[in-house]
Amino acid sequence: MYHERQTWTSYAPSGAAMNRQNTLDLGQSQLDQRRRFRAHLALVLEHHVPTQLEQTYRDLGRHRLLSETPGRRPLTAAEIDELTDAFLVSEPGAFIDVLERQGLSRLTFAEFYRWIIQPVSRALGEMWCDDRTGFLAVSIATERLRLAVDTLYPDLDVVTRHATRKALITCHDDSMHNFGAFLLTKAFLFADWLVETRDWNDASGSPVGLVARASYDFVGLSVGGSGTAKSVEKTIAALRARSINRKLVIGIGGPGPSLDRQSFARCGADFISIDAVDAVVQAEAAIHQA
Repeated sequence: MYHERQTWTSYAPSGAAMNRQNTLDLGQSQLDQRRRFRAHLALVLEHHVPTQLEQTYRDLGRHRLLSETPGRRPLTAAEIDELTDAFLVSEPGAFIDVLERQGLSRLTFAEFYRWIIQPVSRALGEMWCDDRTGFLAVSIATERLRLAVDTLYPDLDVVTRHATRKALITCHDDSMHNFGAFLLTKAFLFADWLVETRDWNDASGSPVGLVARASYDFVGLSVGGSGTAKSVEKTIAALRARSINRKLVIGIGGPGPSLDRQSFARCGADFISIDAVDAVVQAEAAIHQA
């Protein structure tokens, strides 16, 4: 999972106070004041902030982050080129500046995914194939894309507090193409799913072993470019054979199915999708039909 809680561990006094005396020689009254400040801040972070966030998501409504604003103008080729260049440069936060300048920092997740992540990822791939940039630069740019998603669309416990459906997302056979699985996890979280991620050869249990011990509504497999339809077919058969939930829905995506959709269409999955937002829609439709 991607949940992370920040904890404040120190409080810096004002510049004037620093000039009056070294913080190591603070008097007892000042130390007590600092403790009271920390206690108050902890109370605010623990109770007030989550309550406000929960109200924000309640106001947004279910699937709000997966919706798209009608009539919003798509990005131009020049804007996509500017964004791609921003993700490639070394200056910290350059891409955030471009997003804000283009008015793109308030997009829903679905809009950000389809209008920014997809075209920028395609552009990066084309630049690599055409030898206009190297593998390292593309890898770094991809990590900056991941950072942009985490910065603009952080995971929050309040999103899945009342989730009733459970998904397991994994990279099939430890594929190194985990960016797609990361985005798929985000999409399911924002659709009010409880999502668990697991490495294929995790010491605590493989995905096939997990579905035999706990009930999941959906398993998403991200298949790398070197993955074969035959190996995925065997995995899907094992998942269905051992799953506690006899109506388990399985979806596949990633570079493998994208490059050879016809072969993977016969591997036994309920659907193939190379679009994270579309995968949520297909998974929910398949569950209703099961």
